[in-house]
Formats: sequence, C-alpha cells, structure tokens
Amino acid sequence: GRFGLFACLPLPDVDGALHEIEYAFDTLKADGVGVMTSFENKWLGDPVFAPVLDELNRRKAVVFVHPLACESCRGIQPLITEATVEYGTDTTRAIASIVFGGAGKRFPDIRFIFSPGGGTLPLLLGEKVVGFVGSSARHHELGPIALALVKRNVDLGAELVVDGMPAAQEVVVDPEIGLHVRPLR
Repeated sequence: GRFGLFACLPLPDVDGALHEIEYAFDTLKADGVGVMTSFENKWLGDPVFAPVLDELNRRKAVVFVHPLACESCRGIQPLITEATVEYGTDTTRAIASIVFGGAGKRFPDIRFIFSPGGGTLPLLLGEKVVGFVGSSARHHELGPIALALVKRNVDLGAELVVDGMPAAQEVVVDPEIGLHVRPLR
C-alpha cells in the first residue's frame, strides 16, 4: 500500500521487545520497527540486546532508529537544545556500538535507517555533507526514497549519494528567494 506501519519496541525490556516483534510482524504485518539510539546508557550494539537483534535479523527487518540525548549528556549546556548536538552524537554512538561491537557482522540482514542522516559519521569519515536526510522509507513503486534538505549552494547537476545509492535533487524553493535579504540586527 501507500502507507506503512512501524511498531515501537519497548526496549530495554528484551522479553517485551521479542513479544512485540512477534505480534508486530505476525499479527499486524508491520513493515518494520522503531527504536531509540540508547536505553539507560546502553546502545543498540550492546550484547544485552543481542536476542532482539537476532530476531530482527532472522526476519530481515527494517529498523528505524531515532536519536535521544544519552542520560549523562542531558542539560549540560543550558543554552543549546539536546537536538542541536546530542541527537547526532547519540546516533553516532549507536552506529559505533553496532559496528565496533560486531553486531553489524553478526546481524547482516537488518536494514537500519538512522535519523538524522548517520549522525556525525559522515563528517568524521570525511564525507562532504550538503544536507541531511530527515527520513527515509521504501516506497512501493519507487523503491528506496529519502526526504532531505540540501544546501542551496549545491549545484543542481551535482552527483548526490544517500546511503550508497544515487539521489536526485528537486528544487522546491526558488534559489533566488532570500538572497538579497539582510538579517535584522
């Protein structure tokens, strides 16, 4: 159909998550599941979550991962929202826990979607970041799609790649808008 369903897993409750996976996929026919980047200062690659990852891998599941600010980093800079720095950083922590903890190799059939756009990893790996992926999904006719914002100084003919796949730009805001406006001081 046109719309899909992702079920939320009640992590860090591993047994509850296993029951929810069974119900979501077998009864609700969910398209995937959603989880957070961390739970009680444990990230997705932590061995405590191995039974959940094993079942998701067996089902070749799509897992949408939404960021949090980890408990030890909440409110440490009162003038900066957690979303500004910590969401990207916690996404990076989650990815690092999967990659460096070996879960990526042990569970190769899980298809992860990380919001926002891979955290800080593209910068750390030397990729040129020209925007961010706000969300991504598999469209029933178009295949993998991503909704993204791209900086206006990126040439429309530039080759773009999202998660290793070619991407295209579509202008939705006239590039001339706002170029001659000066901010109020």
